[in-house]
Amino acid sequence: MPMPSASLHPCIRQADEHQRLAYTGGAELAVILDAAITGGQLTVIDNHAPRGHASPVHVHSRDDEAFLLIDGQMTVWVGEERHRLRPGGIVFLPRNIPHAVRCDIASRTLVLSTPAGFQEAVFRSAGWDLSQPLPAGWQPAPEAIRRAAEQAGVTLIGPPHGLDD
Repeated sequence: MPMPSASLHPCIRQADEHQRLAYTGGAELAVILDAAITGGQLTVIDNHAPRGHASPVHVHSRDDEAFLLIDGQMTVWVGEERHRLRPGGIVFLPRNIPHAVRCDIASRTLVLSTPAGFQEAVFRSAGWDLSQPLPAGWQPAPEAIRRAAEQAGVTLIGPPHGLDD
């Protein structure tokens, strides 16, 4: 097995040192590992989302994605299949497969993406960096999300699933 590049350096950070971002529907993300730290190999994002938070149906063309549910309950659509995820459950979503996720109750997930860079680019471009005060009622503009997604090789193909779906 090949050894990791010697040009990578260990990274040790505390929770309060991660970049925090506000995102759609009251979600708050912490960028734990990004392309700069992992040499483009892995992105890890800690996602805290309220009940009903949902992604649009979308397809990644450049990266694979996984969700590890730490707390809460999620519904995951993979193509036409629907699955419930309980704490400790994981879903791996290879690129080029339509999918969507929804938090059925307030949930915490680790989002892993490989190679790194694409997922974090969407969240950083369309989200709000919480090192600055969040304007009251702030939400990312739908066009900003679509543009950031397209630049990262993600195609939005349908609306988010509601709690009644």
